[in-house]
Amino acid sequence: MSDNVRGLKYWLDEKASSRVFSSIFPLSKPQHYITFDVDIGGFNNIRMQFEYVVIMAAITGRTLVLPPPSPWYLINFGPIQREGDVDGVCDYSEFFDLSALRQYINVISTAEFIQIENDRLDIPAEFSDFSPSLIESERAGEREDLRKDWQKWLSIKARVLPWNPLNNLIYYPDINSVMQGINRPDERFRDRRAAVWFDADMNDSQLLHFPSNVEAGCRQLGQVSRLVAFADDQQARVIRLLLKHGLRYVPRVFEIAQTIIDQLGIYQYSSLHLRRNEIQFIESRADPETTAENISRLLEPVEPLYLATDETDESFFAGLKRQRKVYRFSDLANLPGLAEDPMHITPHKLIGCVEQLICAAGRIFVGTPHSSFSTYISRVHGYMNAPDCNEYSHTQLSSSQSRGFGFVEQSICGQNYLHEDRVLWEDADVDQPIYSVSCTDASDYAHWQCELLEFSWKQVEQSGELIRLVSREETHPLPRHKYTQVISTRFTNTHPETGDHYIPYNRLFSFQEWLNTGEQNGTVLILDPDCVFRKRVTTRVKPGAPIAQRWRGFAIVGKWQETVEKLSDIDIELIQDITWPALVHTEDMRRIMPRWIELTSLIRQEMGAWESDMMAFVVAAAEFGIRFTEQHLAAVLNWPEGDDEEAPVIHYCQAVEAKDGSQLWFKQGYQPWSNTNADPAMAKLPYCGDLVAILNQFVALHNPVTVEIEEINTNSERESSDHAAMSDPDSSVLVKAYLRHDKVLEFYCKRGDETMLTLFHALAENTAADGVPDDRLINVPTNDNDRHMAYFRLSHLIGLETIPAGTS
Repeated sequence: MSDNVRGLKYWLDEKASSRVFSSIFPLSKPQHYITFDVDIGGFNNIRMQFEYVVIMAAITGRTLVLPPPSPWYLINFGPIQREGDVDGVCDYSEFFDLSALRQYINVISTAEFIQIENDRLDIPAEFSDFSPSLIESERAGEREDLRKDWQKWLSIKARVLPWNPLNNLIYYPDINSVMQGINRPDERFRDRRAAVWFDADMNDSQLLHFPSNVEAGCRQLGQVSRLVAFADDQQARVIRLLLKHGLRYVPRVFEIAQTIIDQLGIYQYSSLHLRRNEIQFIESRADPETTAENISRLLEPVEPLYLATDETDESFFAGLKRQRKVYRFSDLANLPGLAEDPMHITPHKLIGCVEQLICAAGRIFVGTPHSSFSTYISRVHGYMNAPDCNEYSHTQLSSSQSRGFGFVEQSICGQNYLHEDRVLWEDADVDQPIYSVSCTDASDYAHWQCELLEFSWKQVEQSGELIRLVSREETHPLPRHKYTQVISTRFTNTHPETGDHYIPYNRLFSFQEWLNTGEQNGTVLILDPDCVFRKRVTTRVKPGAPIAQRWRGFAIVGKWQETVEKLSDIDIELIQDITWPALVHTEDMRRIMPRWIELTSLIRQEMGAWESDMMAFVVAAAEFGIRFTEQHLAAVLNWPEGDDEEAPVIHYCQAVEAKDGSQLWFKQGYQPWSNTNADPAMAKLPYCGDLVAILNQFVALHNPVTVEIEEINTNSERESSDHAAMSDPDSSVLVKAYLRHDKVLEFYCKRGDETMLTLFHALAENTAADGVPDDRLINVPTNDNDRHMAYFRLSHLIGLETIPAGTS
């Protein structure tokens, strides 16, 4: 995205997102409904719950019914300071732009629902009092009994779903579809949550109700990017479109915020949310001196600071005010360009929403840990394409340098909703996927590199599809991966016409075969197999606007110049010094592939150079008038550049050099899947150490679980097993599961059920990839279909490479 397109206008540029959304999630059940209770927490907890039920309505194609107006905590009651709202009620239409949301899903009020479905659902006449005028006329106590009766009626009439995002992960469309695809969630995504999905009975139910009940553990608060595990990555992407463009504040909030931002100057100030009162986490507090010292490291000299806070002690801000102008909402009337005092024109209950947008327009935003007010600002900061979208806290010592991009540090778990996942804004604008593609033969040497690439792709949660094009002879078995789409192509190391033996022909002909036999439409990330991801690649390109890595040492001189001038009429000055990794649209790839192949063959005949395919690539692109934007996509081993810390990919084509100049590790000579015996801290360059750390983690988790089964005929042997009590009296099979860390698990079980028990016992014995058991998964399903899905799911959970015969 362009650096000069930023701010609220960038966020509100919807493009065709609603049309894209409806093509993936059509409104399939408009006369089926989702109802819910208002969350008991403050406004941002209510907002998070609203995001949850909106997503549920979206993926089920149902109409969302808003609860009747009611008092909201910290607005109409509780320890609040806004007297104008006390004893009143709130309605979702006061805060959220329902006209924008209705571009994606059907949304109606309780009063409208009763009017539509009164006869069909036999709704009691007393609820007709929920008229639209309640929002203006009702006082807090007048309709409390009626609201409680309404909740009771829903709990009886509707199918109640007491799902909690901290305890349940929703699989869409069902667990089988998700776990059989390449988009299945890993342990970090699942985060010890039990699987649920909308089964046939739920889909047939006319009313689905999500209660909010703390005592019963029913609150819909969770990491919004991980509420649902989708079978198709495009489904997840359009949900992010919905969250960004459809679920936003009312236009009045944007209008007021924009006038203030215009006066302060977009990204000409920094912002701080300092929550001091009514927050339950001790670690979210810091004394005034610590706060001032921590954030001063992030701020530019004399840069203004916008402060959103509930702290009433003015002395607390003395340290912040020593070197800069500090603005609070009550100070904005002094801005010379404002025609009206924001305090006078902003409804009390909307001040927090306006302040969130003002904070998000700061160059850097510093928040309060464990505050949902702060976390949403971080997301909006990303929506607005701010120059620095890193997450900073006033309670922690920060640096003005961007944080490292190691995938462990960047990880967001399924239950973690006190941080915002960058994918929500980094991958929420374009409907076309990113195809991360490498081309290889079928050798073991290529396979372990592709497994490492897959491991890093999954760890950073790269969007789109990971594709391995495997050029192979028909007699050679096709390699298998857990998450990679493996596509067989013709073995073409030798040019079919010239007889020239040149391994990169595999890449060229594989790409051409893949593009000609499918309907791919999107961005191709061209990779070598000896690459790993350090962070997500989120940039998508349009036709005619590709991005590529700079070709270091590129020069068209001497023999190269003679060859290019002989084979092409292109002006050499138009040929760019770029190579892969590259981001190229599929339309451009299809245009240049024939000429790329032809030029490679011609250059090989003239020079025989190993870089022939690389030179042919840039010449062919220049001939078609395709101009690349140069971007540092990969840190190449031992070729340091100033922005290597920002590169999302590491290309380990050379050896890792140690600080003392010796060779720390090299792919050539490495025994696949064995320990590296290399310490990342000993690498000469930091990003080289990152590679070793990724490789070490990959090796530690690679060793598969294997199973041996042997017949047993005597009861005495069965009785000697610690697991005999778990088995049927007629058991006649001994199962030995060889688990990670050299652990062996033995038990007896009923013939025909050995795989299921192996999986569940292995899980119970802490042998999942992260060593964390999940007791909620120990119950063995009795339904045959559910049992098959559990086989598939748990085999991947504990790393079983194959499912033994007889379990399909």
